[in-house]
Amino acid sequence: NNNCDIPKSLKILKRHPGVSKIVKKIQGEYEKGRVTVISNKEMRHYCHKYIPELFMSRFDVLKNKASDMVVHLLEELIENEDISSMDHAKQEPVMERFLGDNPFIQFMYITDTSGRKTTRNICSIVDKAKFETFKLDDDFSNRKWFIGPMKDGDIHVTDFYTSIITGALCITVSGPIRDKNDEIVGILGIDIKFEDLVKMEEEENEI
Repeated sequence: NNNCDIPKSLKILKRHPGVSKIVKKIQGEYEKGRVTVISNKEMRHYCHKYIPELFMSRFDVLKNKASDMVVHLLEELIENEDISSMDHAKQEPVMERFLGDNPFIQFMYITDTSGRKTTRNICSIVDKAKFETFKLDDDFSNRKWFIGPMKDGDIHVTDFYTSIITGALCITVSGPIRDKNDEIVGILGIDIKFEDLVKMEEEENEI
């Protein structure tokens, strides 16, 4: 449990079938003549292989962590007057600052209520060339991250997916932009990189 960084709520009992398989695997290593200690990295590998449900739960934990953190940030962002103006010249500088402050973000974008992208590509410098396929006025009206907020006016978080642009594992958080009359005038979407989120969590745990 300790070697695999398993939360208390997910502790595994010694009688778990996966534990027996791990023990047999380790015993087999020493029967073959191994003399070194099993490293934490190897133990995590065995846990991944023989008790995979633990790490499915870890995905959920990280998704919830991302949701709690980014939903709070998104709520503040969509209340920003420059964002709610739906003037891309005012929105883009705000989005760029937000991206700079939150390096786990892969891509940010705003659409109008018809799903048409109204801002240029807001992403890290290293990914700019990859996102050139996305143009102003591209239609995203069939995307879940657009449909959800337009339908119920709430902030939505997608399941994990692999980005077709970067190949990175991501989730998208999106929410409605409203005018002074509380009418929805656009949708703001944020793609979060799973790998960077994990790194951030590990760094926080080391502090």
